[in-house]
Amino acid sequence: MPASTSSLEDITEDEFHREFNINVLGTILATKEAVKHFGPNGDSVINISSIASAGEPTAAIYSGTKGAVDAITRGLAAELGPRKIRVNAIVPGGVMWAQRRRARFRSAKSPSSAQPAPALRP
Repeated sequence: MPASTSSLEDITEDEFHREFNINVLGTILATKEAVKHFGPNGDSVINISSIASAGEPTAAIYSGTKGAVDAITRGLAAELGPRKIRVNAIVPGGVMWAQRRRARFRSAKSPSSAQPAPALRP
């Protein structure tokens, strides 16, 4: 998820342009530069998207940028495929880490045990 989230009323033009410049324009410019170095046997472009591309409350700008990355990935895959260049995206979502899994299991057993489990790190 984004470093900052904003409700619609709090979104600024600067925030909009910063997020789109990083996530969308950055994807285009990095891909454009990388493709210059690919040989006749092609290569791979791996973009980073997010499950948030489906839309997240108070993250409309971030979600929009990741939706744009998804569309760019599909479009460039079709455009660059004939040149043997694969374009894909990694779409990370939430991670079920051990502490969260234990807490979920405990809360399912008994409402009184729905306390967060302590981290098992030193």
